[in-house]
Amino acid sequence: MKIEDKFNEYIIFTPLKAELQTMYLRYEDKYIEVNYNCDKSIFYDAYNKNYILNNITSNLEKIGDIQIIIDNDLFPCRYKSDEYYEGQFIKKNHPMYLEGRRNNFFETDDLLIFIYHYPNEYINIIKKNSTKFMSIVKNNNDALQQLVYGIKKILAGYNAKKGIYTIHGSAVKKDGEGSLFIGGSYSGKTTIFLNMISNGYYPINDDIVFWYKKNNKIYIKGSPIVLHKRKNSDELNMSSKIHNSNELLDYINMVYDENEVVLKNIFISKFGFDGSNIKKLDNIDHKKFLRACTVHYSIEVDENFYDAYTQLISLSIYNLEMSKDYNSVLKCIESVTNCKN
Repeated sequence: MKIEDKFNEYIIFTPLKAELQTMYLRYEDKYIEVNYNCDKSIFYDAYNKNYILNNITSNLEKIGDIQIIIDNDLFPCRYKSDEYYEGQFIKKNHPMYLEGRRNNFFETDDLLIFIYHYPNEYINIIKKNSTKFMSIVKNNNDALQQLVYGIKKILAGYNAKKGIYTIHGSAVKKDGEGSLFIGGSYSGKTTIFLNMISNGYYPINDDIVFWYKKNNKIYIKGSPIVLHKRKNSDELNMSSKIHNSNELLDYINMVYDENEVVLKNIFISKFGFDGSNIKKLDNIDHKKFLRACTVHYSIEVDENFYDAYTQLISLSIYNLEMSKDYNSVLKCIESVTNCKN
């Protein structure tokens, strides 16, 4: 008989023991240790399978710890999450609304604590030095989302200490030159990323891209974090060269390259126009650029960052207005990159 069955009419103050398993995620010659009790399959939806390790060797250095813990009783009630779509603004008459519940944030000298009810229910505890991340969630879907988030926080913190910064965007390369796409949420970055790959470009990364200055040039590189297509992106018309989106995603998530590439062009993507148009920018919106640089990690604006940022914004930067016809979007991009398929 289980102890909770024997004493089910009592309140049990002593917690029941639960075992956590361990997995290791390699990054360069370093690794992140992950302790978890969720489904092991989420690791292969979060990270390139060639960089997931069951064991580690002594020559690898640990750069962070992640704990992903599923607790089905985390909160006493659950809204109808299947009636919510990503990015939706909701009113209090929406089925997901819980009376009296709101997201909360707490801070100590060395911890950031987030208690979320919307759009998912979970608790995140983050060390301010970005070397430790814990998330307590209710199901495997939330576990996957928070695992990816934790990986990004740790990699961003580790790289920032070396003068390698993050930017919220997607990046591809061709003929030794990189192109970066930045913009707000739902601005078409991921979809144009998929289109570029299907038209002869090589994937660097989606959502988080690492950049740094070296030899008076800006270099970019990716990470083994895999791509996740948004739920509602199917409403966008894809390039005529994309025949199977699932096969394309499988390809992108298999071909991670650790090498750096010189960044040549930056595109500020904006979706929702009747026609596609591209124009080189003379005046830069610094707030937009700096916001993109701090999505994944809070940057300390010191002399090194200022020097690298000055080099970054000296590159060719274009305003890219995108229609739903991604064949016309590609023509706009290729008119300035001179990369013909």
